[in-house]
Amino acid sequence: MNPTKEQLLKTKPPKDVIDELKSFSDTTGKAMPDIKDAFYSILVEPYLSAIEDINDRCRQASKILLAQLAEKLSYQTASMQFKIIDKTAIKEYDRKVKKEDPATGQQIEVTEKAYMARIYGFFAGVDDSEADYPTKFGVLSLWGDASQLTPKLQIDQAYSGSFGITDHESYYALTLNDNTELPVASIDIPPTKDIITNFFTAIPVSLAAQNLSEDRGDYKLILGRIKSKRVALSKKGKDIGWLDLIDTNATLEESKQDAFKLSIMFIESPEMTLRYETGSLVYVLCELSSSENYGLSAFGQLIVPIVGIPVRKPAQPSKPNNKATTSASANSGGNQKKASVPTKQPVQHSAVPGQGNAGSGQAPVPAESPADSSTSDDTGSWSDADIDSIKQETQNPTVEEPGPEDVIGW
Repeated sequence: MNPTKEQLLKTKPPKDVIDELKSFSDTTGKAMPDIKDAFYSILVEPYLSAIEDINDRCRQASKILLAQLAEKLSYQTASMQFKIIDKTAIKEYDRKVKKEDPATGQQIEVTEKAYMARIYGFFAGVDDSEADYPTKFGVLSLWGDASQLTPKLQIDQAYSGSFGITDHESYYALTLNDNTELPVASIDIPPTKDIITNFFTAIPVSLAAQNLSEDRGDYKLILGRIKSKRVALSKKGKDIGWLDLIDTNATLEESKQDAFKLSIMFIESPEMTLRYETGSLVYVLCELSSSENYGLSAFGQLIVPIVGIPVRKPAQPSKPNNKATTSASANSGGNQKKASVPTKQPVQHSAVPGQGNAGSGQAPVPAESPADSSTSDDTGSWSDADIDSIKQETQNPTVEEPGPEDVIGW
């Protein structure tokens, strides 16, 4: 059952959301009471009612608010061409909007489908933006009416449009609020595995603990080989994906040690963990955090296969042929825009491993299941309490839901 508006207005957000909003207030000078008011005005919006977990809803409201505030503060927009490399975490929900009744000309309330998704791609400025925005990895968020574009945008297709943009060191964060047409474009982008390291330093699994994310959105690119994968059901009925990596240069004995292993949790897109078989060599874009009680935690965003082994589908049983067969069977048988891709300076960590048996993924490695986990968002700094809740939630998926937490002012 969805909470009432009154209950939502009394909800205390999780600590990482509070810290994020306070940090924004400190950085921009915008008064915290104004930020709180804006946060709650988004939290009660009906388009968030599809998110049942209250912490999920708080984090999504915070993302929307910060995107809106950042756009208002910067007023930066750019004309871009981009090629989609993945589209994940798609959620569909119903929202009520007012439209004109063609029969009467009056405004009526109708229900329509809306979507939330995370769109990854490579973006390049065009026209007046070309000099300021060279080709770079980007994450596009569609808000409001623009969410209607989600099912129309296809992976491996290129488009053009004008977006609100924040230029981070390693990537662009882009937003679009209006349901406008994005014309199909043609942009020449090399394979993702060949250029992703132009924007992110490839970090071996064994060095992950030394490269923690400084804040939300500080993505790290981990290089490793898939040891095991699974999707677990939390007691709240939410699928959580786990991807276990081992260091590419780890020996058989080293692969059993924590220093050479990393379990990455995929919360918003658990199905992504099942795309590739054990032994696949991959980059994983994720956020890394650490705590005294729970050690290293990783929250996955995107998997980029270097040598990906696709998951084999079970063979379908052949249908009986009732016809007599006495003879052999018959044999069954525009101008592109060339994107200028910058090259990242040489990195301190090794990228793709060289030839040799070490880290080949061919030696038998005993599979070890990570602790079950369920969380409410795939980004952000995670406190000990967050991770404790995560671990407890899926240790016994059949237990009843806990009661509501006490509301504390913030």
